[in-house]
Amino acid sequence: MKAPQLTTKDLLHQFDAATYARGLEYYRQKRVAKFDLYESGESLWLIRSKVQGNRLYKQHIELGYSRRGELWIEAECDCPVGYNCKHCAAVLLY
Repeated sequence: MKAPQLTTKDLLHQFDAATYARGLEYYRQKRVAKFDLYESGESLWLIRSKVQGNRLYKQHIELGYSRRGELWIEAECDCPVGYNCKHCAAVLLY
């Protein structure tokens, strides 16, 4: 199965507008330094990435579809925010 093609609506469902806007800025500034996508099952994907902020932060993002076909995203980062941060948003925009 092909990895999900995320829409702005998907991301705004996951991130608040300010975090999405900062992530978009980071994406446009080409701060995503590393991006690896792995298929981890029939409807599950794993992204391991790094984004340049005050330092190089690491992200661990899982994407998948529920049995009902609904997209879900679990986005963690080793920055002080830790979850659903601008670094994760930048990666998902990437």
